[in-house]
Amino acid sequence: MSIMTLPTENKVGFTTRIPNRLSEFKSKLSNLNVDDEIVMFKLGSKLALRRCNRPIILLSMGVGIAAMRPIILNFIKNKSNIPYLVNVNVDSSNDFIFKDELDNLSDETYKNYWLNSRKVFYTELEQLTQIDNPIYYIVGSYEFIKETIQNLKSKNVNISDIVIDQKDEVLNQLFGA
Repeated sequence: MSIMTLPTENKVGFTTRIPNRLSEFKSKLSNLNVDDEIVMFKLGSKLALRRCNRPIILLSMGVGIAAMRPIILNFIKNKSNIPYLVNVNVDSSNDFIFKDELDNLSDETYKNYWLNSRKVFYTELEQLTQIDNPIYYIVGSYEFIKETIQNLKSKNVNISDIVIDQKDEVLNQLFGA
């Protein structure tokens, strides 16, 4: 599940996959309509924006862009201690959610790349690894996260320069894989 709103928006919006085999939670979610109200607790994200005078590179697959939206909005609102932010989303369906909203925010310090294949994604990632000392945020399927981390590791990116929206143990496991 990816939270796609900021606290200042006075609502919690999120996206999630609804697989063929539903958990009880997702079964109940699948019966709701847009704008239905629910009660949720223990919400959180490990994707806090690091403001340490380093570029930020957001790498997401499909609806994983939803988790990047609040990071981008936070950056646009306050760019202090972040020289620039690059947002890369890959979606083979070419149905990029938030594309219009996020493209309207582009400027000299914020750029979007909307890619339709993993092959193109890894070519673009090759270029992005040439950037000096960035922090990489990764959101997507388990396989996407794993492959992207392994790709970054092969380019000598340190584990401390990678952020995923999961427990530290998961990052350690994927980085060591």
